[in-house]
Amino acid sequence: MKAKKQELVATLLEALAPQLSLVVPAGHKTPKPLLKTVRQLAEQLVRVRNKQASKAGSPKPKELRQKLTDELVAVLDAHFAEDVLAEQENKVITETAEELAAKLTKLRSKQTQKPAFTDTVATDTTQAAPAKQARRKRPRAIPPVSVPAAS
Repeated sequence: MKAKKQELVATLLEALAPQLSLVVPAGHKTPKPLLKTVRQLAEQLVRVRNKQASKAGSPKPKELRQKLTDELVAVLDAHFAEDVLAEQENKVITETAEELAAKLTKLRSKQTQKPAFTDTVATDTTQAAPAKQARRKRPRAIPPVSVPAAS
C-alpha cells in the first residue's frame, strides 16, 4: 500500500474509533470487510485528490488564450500609447491579438501532446522486429525477335 493511502487509512480508522467501539469489543481486531471498505474509501479519496491537483495545475486552453490576448493587447496599447488611435484601429488590434493568442495556444497544445506521441512511436519501432527487405526480381530474358521470312 502506498504511503499516502496508509496514512489516510490510519486517519480514517482513528476518526471511526468511537463508532467502532460500539460494534467491535475492546481488544478485538477490526473486521476484514470493514477494513476493506475503509481501504477502498481511502483509495477513492487519494484518486480525487490527485485529479484535483492535476486540474489545478493546468489551466484550460480558453483561459490561456484569454490571458495571452490580454497581455498582447496591453503590450500593444503601451506601444501605441503616444499615438491616438481611432476606435476602429483599436478593434483591429484587439482582433489581431485574439487571433495570435489562439494560434499560439493551439501550437503550445500540439507541442505538449507531440512528445508523448513520438515517445510511444519510438519505443514501438525499437521493440518491433526488423522488417524484411523485399527481394528484387530478376529481369526476365527478352525472347528473341522472330523475323518473318522474306519471300
